[in-house]
Amino acid sequence: MVSKKSLLLTLKIVVTALLTILIIEQADWQTIAQSLRRVSLPSLALVLLAMTVCVTISAWKWYLLLRIHGATFTFQKLHKWYFIAMFFNNFLPTSIGGDGYRIYRTLDNERSRTAAVLAVFTERLSGILTLLLVGWFAAITGSVIHGGLLSQTYVRLGIVGLVIAGVVTLLLLNRRFWQRLLSWKKLPKLLYTLIEHLGDYRKQPARSAAVIGVSLLFHLFTISWIWLLMKTAGESLLWYDVAVISALLSVVAIVPLSINGIGIIEGSLIYLAGQFGMSYDTALLVALLQRVLLIPISLGGGLLYLLERRTGSSPPLAASDISGTSV
Repeated sequence: MVSKKSLLLTLKIVVTALLTILIIEQADWQTIAQSLRRVSLPSLALVLLAMTVCVTISAWKWYLLLRIHGATFTFQKLHKWYFIAMFFNNFLPTSIGGDGYRIYRTLDNERSRTAAVLAVFTERLSGILTLLLVGWFAAITGSVIHGGLLSQTYVRLGIVGLVIAGVVTLLLLNRRFWQRLLSWKKLPKLLYTLIEHLGDYRKQPARSAAVIGVSLLFHLFTISWIWLLMKTAGESLLWYDVAVISALLSVVAIVPLSINGIGIIEGSLIYLAGQFGMSYDTALLVALLQRVLLIPISLGGGLLYLLERRTGSSPPLAASDISGTSV
């Protein structure tokens, strides 16, 4: 009998292949080649540097979150493990992934396994929410300056999202709500542990605010290097329009229907950038350059992993190492 994992992997391969073929067939590769010859190598080097800095910023955010939950690791270790996680994300078609590797490496801490899981989950969630907020303000700017259906729709949906987020935030800040929930005798032990750890953010407001600040810094860097990449590819969009595109792409990237988002991310970038006037071929070139620039960063992580394996500080991973983990 075929397992669910095998069926899911087969589905991802089929979707990836179909989307890739569709995107390739509609591209004018002669135009793309001409644009590629005009790409500035110093600009590409600057983008690569910015992408690398973004990995460092993300590792620092992970470091802060682990400290909030009472799990102390040196930044040097976490920085190295984040680069290794990049390698897992971009080169290994496993069920573990980079996030699973990071959880695996931090499970053994002085607080709990929940701290390791929650730190990675919060890092991802806070990043997406912060980017969506940045994109919302950018959409407001774009709506005021040049209008546009995409930006206006984003603004309307953002208002709905902020209202919902406000209600949820007020509920989470209500101590009576937590006291009643924790006093419920039928509350599962796992949920009780999770709620207890979520209280760490309320008890450490300064560090929690720092996490949001680091998220904001990361996204300002990311939007800027995407803007620069578009410019060096031959067509420059306004920075706030790029912010809208980046925010919407972050939502699309969550959809697990292709291998490493191949095809889905490229197609979405082509469509979204096209809404702001960028040509199909230039948008595709930007997407391809982004994939190519991820290679040296990810390979650096792979080299670090091999060095850890050689020294014996990084044991080999198996899917059961993560799937069998209890929080």
